[in-house]
Amino acid sequence: MALADIPLNLDLTALITNSLKVGMAHAPSRKALRWNETDLARVKELLPYCSPKIVGQMLGRSEDAIKIVRQRQQIKASSKSEGWLTANRVMRLLGMPDSRPVIGWVKKGLVVGHRIAGDDTWMVHEISLRRWIVSPRSWVYFDTTRIQDPHLASLVELAQERWGDEWLTTRQVADVKGTTTRQIAQSIFRGAIPAIHIVGKDGRHENAAWSFWAIKRSDAEAWQFKPPAYDFTDPCTPSSCWHVQSGLAA
Repeated sequence: MALADIPLNLDLTALITNSLKVGMAHAPSRKALRWNETDLARVKELLPYCSPKIVGQMLGRSEDAIKIVRQRQQIKASSKSEGWLTANRVMRLLGMPDSRPVIGWVKKGLVVGHRIAGDDTWMVHEISLRRWIVSPRSWVYFDTTRIQDPHLASLVELAQERWGDEWLTTRQVADVKGTTTRQIAQSIFRGAIPAIHIVGKDGRHENAAWSFWAIKRSDAEAWQFKPPAYDFTDPCTPSSCWHVQSGLAA
């Protein structure tokens, strides 16, 4: 139908209707791309790591097309991929108040995980998590007594019984040895006390200058604390100052 074939009609409704008919007659029909086995395999491969929008951009399709084919093919959503847990899910399993420490574990490489491209969701590999939480070094990053999942709690409890030790803070070691945390820190720096360095434990201060130290009780008990000997002739020591004030200095 050409514009010349449209009869002149002063009725506005009829004019709009005729214009639409002309436009539809000349508009080319666009058929949706057919899905093949290769594209479907790519969707299954990419969804655990990318959002539907990013997957659509990679395959030259719309975000809605990816969502529709995912539902039709019964492919799990990115945040529900088989073998993966969201950071929020891990937080609930371990009874933690915040998921940011979990994200920090992924960033530090303590557990295998990633951030879904095009999304703010962080994922943790389930097997990697299970292997990590039964390692004694992991117990300085979360409270093992607050684990909510019964199976994970039993695994950690069994591992702790086999280990037969516990982690102490510098404050706890100082109290046991009757000294100061400064003395404990100096002994750690000199290598006299074995300890592990924990930076960004809460996941909120990744670039903080301060950090935590964790010391095994067995190492703390084996460390022999020797108070520094004071030189009574040195006027800068507290003991010599007391002698001077008492009139005992030569």
